[in-house]
This record gives sequence, C-alpha cells and structure tokens, in this order.
Amino acid sequence: MEEHFLLESAAVIMSATLLLYIPIWAIALSKNKLKTFDFICPFIPILVWFVMTYAGIGSQEYINLIEIPIIMFITLLGCIYMMFSPYHETRTIRGKFIVFIVVSLIAVLLRLYFHE
Repeated sequence: MEEHFLLESAAVIMSATLLLYIPIWAIALSKNKLKTFDFICPFIPILVWFVMTYAGIGSQEYINLIEIPIIMFITLLGCIYMMFSPYHETRTIRGKFIVFIVVSLIAVLLRLYFHE
C-alpha cells in the first residue's frame, strides 16, 4: 500500500477508535473502574497492525483494510470485558496483560492469514 494512504488511514482509524471508546471510558469513570492502562489498550492492536502493514508483512492490497474494523471490534470486546468483568482477577496487571496479548495476537494473525 502507499505510505501516504496508510498514514491517512491511521489518522482516521485512531480518531474513530477514540470516539468509539469515549462512552465506555465515561461509564468506567463513573463506576470508578478506569485505570491508565484502559486508555492505552485500545490503540495497541491497531498500532501492531499498522507496523506490520508498513513493514510489508502480509498481503498488501486495499481489501485488507477490512481487517481494521474486525480488530477494533475484537479489541472493544476485550477492553469492555477487562473494564467491567465481574471477576477481580481480570482487573489485575496479569489479567490486563493477558487481554492485551490476546487482542494483539488476533491482530497479528489477521494480518498474516486473512487474505491468503
């Protein structure tokens, strides 16, 4: 993909991610469950995808942009589970790290095998 198009896409995707998470962060803040990691987690899997795409890993066609909403949706579910889980273990550093690894691994697998 062209570098210019990829950077424009990155700006749009990061803005959309931010807008998508504002209501979730507001609810978590009102329930006093919002931590610093909750602000970082939604952006990491998408950044992993962009770095892999920029490095030329995986198929380099515009149709692969469909991977981005899939990654955003899976990350959204993972972060919601992490923030509002009834299980206390999920709110620990270990639980957050596991959720982070799972959603990042999904982003990597999508980048590698989605359009083979």
